[in-house]
Amino acid sequence: MLLLLSIKPRFAHMILRGEKYVELRRRAPRCPTDFWLALYATTPERAVIGVVRARQVVVATPEELWEQVEDGCGLGGDEYRRYYEGARRAVGIWLEAPIPVPKPVSLESLRIAWPGFQPPRSFAYLSHEQKRDVWSHAGQCGFGEMAG
Repeated sequence: MLLLLSIKPRFAHMILRGEKYVELRRRAPRCPTDFWLALYATTPERAVIGVVRARQVVVATPEELWEQVEDGCGLGGDEYRRYYEGARRAVGIWLEAPIPVPKPVSLESLRIAWPGFQPPRSFAYLSHEQKRDVWSHAGQCGFGEMAG
């Protein structure tokens, strides 16, 4: 399974450099563990810039999750609390094996391949055809065997 994750460029690049290994969300994906995320860097980049394996999803209260993610989420305590303000639950997605794509896949390229495409606010589930398209545009070989 491959999900398209919309993420601020700052955080996407931190993931690709291995500096951020927990992605925070307000809702959990409906996926088993060990799935792949395509990183769609939002404005100003507006492109898929890499992929990363999601090995575990943890849902907890914001306070409980902070104890687990403090060192790997890329946020300080104040920014973390603002993100989850008013939320009863928090989602942490543990990441590993980041792979930058050789050539980013622009929003324009995605829209040519998928007419009417709009980047998701959080994440979107990609079809097998869309997954193939992402990797065809990105010049990746063998990803289908890795991602299943």
